Amino acid sequence: EQSRGWLYEHVVISRFDFRWLVPHPPLELLDDRFVWVPHAAHWNGINDRHAAFARSHAGVYLGSWHALMSGEYAVLLENAMRTGPSRWQKATPEAWMSINLESRRVPV
Repeated sequence: EQSRGWLYEHVVISRFDFRWLVPHPPLELLDDRFVWVPHAAHWNGINDRHAAFARSHAGVYLGSWHALMSGEYAVLLENAMRTGPSRWQKATPEAWMSINLESRRVPV
């Protein structure tokens, strides 16, 4: 984006092992307020195999490693556990992503 001098409007990511059975929905049909993920294999959080979202959500969705290394996730985890029954009884990557997005008020 820096070298081109413009930002993408949307980001679509898929794991390399994600299998497509139907074409991807047109991005213009997806509401930019939300992160869109498949409704399957949530494993105690939200599906992390595919996501489509507005560029404005990229820092939150793709910033997991930075949040983990900076100690920010420790704070998120403490807050999540303090506010009620925690999904962290079974920590999964999907649970990490769910708490990350919820704590930053990014709807899925």
